[in-house]
Amino acid sequence: MSGNGNNNNRRSLSSFLSQSNNNTLTDRNLEDNNNLQTEWWNGIVTSMNAVKKKHNKNVFFYMIDGEGHCSFGLYYPLQDEGFESWASPIVREGRVIGNNRPSAVSFVVSFALGSLCLMAAVAAARQKNESKLLDEETISDSNNHRARRLSSSLLRLKGILIHQASRYSSYPWTASYLFTCSSYFVLMLILQGFAHPLDNPTLGPSAVGLSSFGINNPSLIIYRMEHWRLFTSTFVCSGVITFLLVFISMYKYGAALETAMMENKHPHWVFAMVVAIISLGVNLIYACIGNGASGASLSLVIGLNVFCGILKRRSDALSAYTPYNKPYVTSWGFTIFVALIGCTPLFPFDSLVTIFAAIVIGTLLGLFVFKNTLLGLTEGSSGSALRWNIVRGTGVLFFIMYLLVLLGVPSPEVRNIYPYLTGCNLVYSDQISDFVEQYASNYGGRALEGNDDVFGGQNMCAQLCLPHLVHRPLVWGANKLGLIAIEEGTCEENGYDEHIADKAIREYTITIEVELYTQSGEDE
Repeated sequence: MSGNGNNNNRRSLSSFLSQSNNNTLTDRNLEDNNNLQTEWWNGIVTSMNAVKKKHNKNVFFYMIDGEGHCSFGLYYPLQDEGFESWASPIVREGRVIGNNRPSAVSFVVSFALGSLCLMAAVAAARQKNESKLLDEETISDSNNHRARRLSSSLLRLKGILIHQASRYSSYPWTASYLFTCSSYFVLMLILQGFAHPLDNPTLGPSAVGLSSFGINNPSLIIYRMEHWRLFTSTFVCSGVITFLLVFISMYKYGAALETAMMENKHPHWVFAMVVAIISLGVNLIYACIGNGASGASLSLVIGLNVFCGILKRRSDALSAYTPYNKPYVTSWGFTIFVALIGCTPLFPFDSLVTIFAAIVIGTLLGLFVFKNTLLGLTEGSSGSALRWNIVRGTGVLFFIMYLLVLLGVPSPEVRNIYPYLTGCNLVYSDQISDFVEQYASNYGGRALEGNDDVFGGQNMCAQLCLPHLVHRPLVWGANKLGLIAIEEGTCEENGYDEHIADKAIREYTITIEVELYTQSGEDE
């Protein structure tokens, strides 16, 4: 097992080897003449010693005394007293504040870079606006004066940043979001890699990897108080396909929306407010009524496109009366396409709940957040104003929703506190006796220690977790063809409460973990 833990709780390989030289035969109950078992044990020790030598700081071994089966899983070790306290420092998650985990560091770095991009773009926009008020002579004098003062490298760097950011001066918030989201996604792929396409069809990390980078999970928010996910989920793209859709939508339509709003005399922070309302609303709604894991980046761009579409429709209806009104640009076809595919199993980490919530919020904002769309009735007019009562009412509603979350009123499934289970669906079957007996005899299947005859004619139940993409087709196919009856749920929920065996079954490139249960009242 690898990880970072407390040295006082670790059993190092070197100390174990010194003990094993004197007590190997006694601890393992090996007979003096059993050369085969002695050779096997010496080979294991040699292998462990080589691994320890190569990865001295990252590999630790826990040895279970007595007879039994070897295992790379956690079920058998958890039955041994003392293992949990030994392993807890390795797997325990640290604090959010002051956390030095790679995911936390990655988010802080990405957010800081995005904020730097935002400040530079806003400064460039202000500089551009100020320059329009100056005549050529004033500009020349000002530039000469500034040139004499730019002796500091810090000021020169500031000038370079502002110059580079001037291309984004008309959409600073969009540029900042794209910069943060892109850097965060790249760092996530570097640190977490790619899961199997069946586990994540969008070509991204596993459910565990996405969870470590802050995807929205109501179970962790409610039961583990990880409320920071309400914020970080907005920047999480579940995979390459999701990232491309988010990037294209924000760059083509989000930037156009922000530009149009600024040209229509809206302060630049109004666009940021709309983004905050959509993203926070989507995450709060999902935390209250959702289950499993879902990102909010795809939902955000859908909500923004819907918001822009409503503004465009209202503006077009009044275009004859608004000669200076800048048009809003959006594509209903692209928005509908992204929303539809986002609801399919091809995007298992983008929930129907978040997408529908984004559509509703975007529609309501487009209809009611502005008093009118009479932007630029005269060339110098300031355009339509916000309905502040709507904004304040939205803030009160969000505060009430957050209080419900804080008080633990929603009750998502407890099992989803384990991130692995958010990437698949649990199913079970209790019609497997013949299959288990055949597998045990033909492929060397085995039960826990002391239960060698457990397969002898009793009621058994097998459960496994199927990836979202293949879950419904496999369950339907197995039941339709009469191969085996598969139901939704777990064995424990249906009266099979004694865990007797685990087996990893690998077919082609897929590995599925199967757990076998029986009823505690069954005779062995």
